[in-house]
Amino acid sequence: TAESIQQALQAHDLKLVLFNVVADDLLQGGEGLAAVPEKQDRFKVAVAQALAYAKVLKPDCINVLSGRCLNAGRLAEYEKTFRRNLRYAADVFAEIGVTTVFEAINSRDMPGFIVDGSAKMLSIWHGLNHPQLRLQYDIYHMSRMGEVCAAFLSLHIDKIAHIQFAD
Repeated sequence: TAESIQQALQAHDLKLVLFNVVADDLLQGGEGLAAVPEKQDRFKVAVAQALAYAKVLKPDCINVLSGRCLNAGRLAEYEKTFRRNLRYAADVFAEIGVTTVFEAINSRDMPGFIVDGSAKMLSIWHGLNHPQLRLQYDIYHMSRMGEVCAAFLSLHIDKIAHIQFAD
């Protein structure tokens, strides 16, 4: 429960800075939740669950994983769904002062991941233009994609709310 997590954090004088919205079957090889058009209702339930936890745990950020599109013919539809759902989550979490973040995950380790590079992250971020939406930048994933992380960080640090070093 959120309360038991909060008790453990307090017992060890720790703060929870970030957690993810539930990603459904993503880590078991599925497509995930946030971009799948047929799962929009389940995504809203997952956001409501994350909101309930956030009210107790008071994280700085909540991460929304885009997930994968395993049918390339539906990629545009999945991207549109992800943008809509990401805006929805950012609106919900903004009500309690929590920043919504999203990240790119390399497509070598996770083939078909919808947001697999910095250019895609920036495109989504600029397109949504939401005051409570920022990037979660994962150095491992962007290095695996051949990106020059230091250059990206120096240019876009103002758009990043959370830096992760290795998944």
